[in-house]
Amino acid sequence: MELALLIGYMVHWSLFLNRQALKLGFITLWRVPGADGDCETFPIFLVLKLLNSINRRNHKKVFLIDGEKAFVGGVNVSEASLNWKDVGVMVEGPGVRDLVSAFSFNWTRSASWKMDSVRQPRAARRISKSWRNPYVELNHTLLLRRSRLRLLVARVNLATRRVWIANPYWVPSPKLLGALIKAAQRGVDVRLCFPGFTDVFFTRWVGEILLAPLIPLGVKLYEYRDRFVHAKFMVIDNWGKLGSTNLNYRSQYHDLEADVVLSRPDNIDSLARNFEEYCEQSNLVSVVDLSRRPWVQRLIGRFILIFKRWI
Repeated sequence: MELALLIGYMVHWSLFLNRQALKLGFITLWRVPGADGDCETFPIFLVLKLLNSINRRNHKKVFLIDGEKAFVGGVNVSEASLNWKDVGVMVEGPGVRDLVSAFSFNWTRSASWKMDSVRQPRAARRISKSWRNPYVELNHTLLLRRSRLRLLVARVNLATRRVWIANPYWVPSPKLLGALIKAAQRGVDVRLCFPGFTDVFFTRWVGEILLAPLIPLGVKLYEYRDRFVHAKFMVIDNWGKLGSTNLNYRSQYHDLEADVVLSRPDNIDSLARNFEEYCEQSNLVSVVDLSRRPWVQRLIGRFILIFKRWI
């Protein structure tokens, strides 16, 4: 059995103190044949890597098993995330091949993995075509990033019944905000769910500043109070999508993301029921509620908005 771990550089500080995961500044890959295990260490100097890609991050949450199944969602691998509210889906079929290709492509750009000269370009060619798969959304090129936003805005503009979105980090683009407002004014049920507290304390303050003007225009805001909602999914009419993408500029312009579009009606219905449960366990936010936030929070939130393209 072979276990390959591909992580972003923005990881918990304890990784750098773990000699089993880090040896002399090198990333470690475990290969476990049978019951015995050995490890190979690849010379990726983290400091140089950090300087070379200071504002980039592999933010995908994808688990690939034997090239036949994939688990995609917002689920992190950490002790803290065990208490978070999250969502994921198992993927089978042709979409798994695209996710495997994306992993191989990112791996070749991240580590000195000994891939043969034929396999590398094939991986690159396969991932370059993955945008044609309507059920797998990747963003490894600027064209794909722009296309993802454009298609989402178009889908919201065409919505006739519902636009339900759950996301932990809200710094949406003006185009998406405009589409949400227009949908609500058409009579579409637009609901946005966000956590009452997050792992990055100021993100809620920033999000509330941007979302507050939408309330008088018919958009409903739900604040989930039970625990941290880390789920990233949406249901628009009879279409559903989930994955790792946050609704902020970091996901839109900087981070590598992976989302999947649900194809089965029963899965879309399950996702919709999940969202309704979120709303039942949330507080419906009013303009008055937001106006009562401490002035320090609002001041800090507006200041951080200056750097919105990096958060």
